[in-house]
Amino acid sequence: MKKSGQKLKVAKLLYREGFQEDATSKIYYAMYLSVQAVFRRLGIKCKNHTVTAVILQDVLGRKLLSDTLKAWKFAREDADYHVSKQTFTNPKEAIDVAEDFISEIDRILSGLDSESVEGLRVRFKDWLKGAV
Repeated sequence: MKKSGQKLKVAKLLYREGFQEDATSKIYYAMYLSVQAVFRRLGIKCKNHTVTAVILQDVLGRKLLSDTLKAWKFAREDADYHVSKQTFTNPKEAIDVAEDFISEIDRILSGLDSESVEGLRVRFKDWLKGAV
């Protein structure tokens, strides 16, 4: 979660200085890395950004968080790869969304006891087999 917090801090600085596209990218990575912290706790390795959102929904049962992550993935791609695309224009709203997302992921992480970790590992293995 430390790296996620660092990315969010940089995003705030970038927004403050008017670098919205770079801030959008940092916000996405702040959210993505927070999910990766949960995955590490569960023993899940996933470098595919699209599949990360799918696991968040299908295995952890967090559709709203998954949808948010997907939306910011597309916003990051627009900001990074499209010259004329407009990204989020309200920096405060963007930061609020990211902070809420990361706070919710942090609550999930804090609530993972050994029993729930084991249950989610089993669910992930079943998901890999196509049983979920």
